[in-house]
Amino acid sequence: MAAATPLIRPGSPRWGAMSASFRTGSGRSRGAPGSVTTSRSSDIALGAAGTTTCVRVVNAHGEGAPGATCVTRLSDERALRASRYVWRARSDATAYSRTLLTAARRGAIAQSRILRADVLAVYAPQCGTCGRVEVLWRGARVGTFSQRARPPFGQPSFKLTLPTTQRGVLTLRTLDARPVYLDAFAAHRFR
Repeated sequence: MAAATPLIRPGSPRWGAMSASFRTGSGRSRGAPGSVTTSRSSDIALGAAGTTTCVRVVNAHGEGAPGATCVTRLSDERALRASRYVWRARSDATAYSRTLLTAARRGAIAQSRILRADVLAVYAPQCGTCGRVEVLWRGARVGTFSQRARPPFGQPSFKLTLPTTQRGVLTLRTLDARPVYLDAFAAHRFR
């Protein structure tokens, strides 16, 4: 497993000594989702894949930016179960974890393991000649996306906020025989 990515480095000359309160939520039952921790560490690392970490930085006098910044660590597309006869791994220096999963057959399916989530997101690179992907959650169609459309920078190709935290399987199915590239997905819980 790769080393955790530093999220914020408190202690700049302007702020002096700083502390950061952060809250984590996870699709896993380990730890205490929603717990608040205060740290005077120089680094606050993101949690495991599928975990959302929220950070609010304040100085020693309790002054700081209002609200919190939340970051979700994505799950790499290699965490999806996909037939190696239909889907192929491909290296791409611009992709998350430098890999993509690709298929060019109608009806190709890639599935996650059982997840607990309240937000689903799929990240795919823009491609002018690529096909469409159907997104299913718990066996029901919740939407589709086309890789021809360019999402705003850093935003997913598909995102759905569920009404409650749910347990299920995320399924991605190609809708035509054009090539499709999957980069990463997020099915995280944070309430």
